[in-house]
Amino acid sequence: MQTSAETDNRAGRNGLPDRAERPWADGWLRERFHTRDRRRKPNYRLPALEVKLGYRPLTAAQQRELRAQWLAARVILHDFAERRCCSREVVINVYVSLDELISILCAAVAFTDDEHLWRLALPHATVEGGQWARPTTLEALALKPGQRFYYQYDLGDNWQFRGRLHQIPARVGPALWAHARLTDTPAAQYAARGKAPDQYPHAERW
Repeated sequence: MQTSAETDNRAGRNGLPDRAERPWADGWLRERFHTRDRRRKPNYRLPALEVKLGYRPLTAAQQRELRAQWLAARVILHDFAERRCCSREVVINVYVSLDELISILCAAVAFTDDEHLWRLALPHATVEGGQWARPTTLEALALKPGQRFYYQYDLGDNWQFRGRLHQIPARVGPALWAHARLTDTPAAQYAARGKAPDQYPHAERW
């Protein structure tokens, strides 16, 4: 397992890249996913990539640039009884920190509360919220396509996210290229299957 000092050295001063590589860093990340429905109820959603629009195909150089800065992931959500609930396919900037990754995965399934305890099992380390998550980025951990991760969220309700990293699919590249130049949001969704469950299915309803 990497130590905090080793991770900080790889990621740069204070463990994070500079502001130019993290344009979203001035604001709290979760607020970028905040919306309200017609009843003014708060929701959290990742922006959707418009993969079906007729964007111009990327050059080989553009594809390399995207794949150096972004990872794709397919994430399947299971409940406490190991029942599969839904799946999401997302793109994530490699300069997000691990606690930002937690907010992104919660937003992918419309969870409005991302402040519970969590445990994240990565290929070479297991991280719990509050350890060295904040100054550690995906880039610093050298995560690569093909690797898997397991994320356990809210140790009471025990939501389980099982994910696998991928290269940016060719069909997604043009939409991601446009997204990356029009917004500083470091994650987006390009496919979804199944309806996301209520975050608190056993809560009393008033």
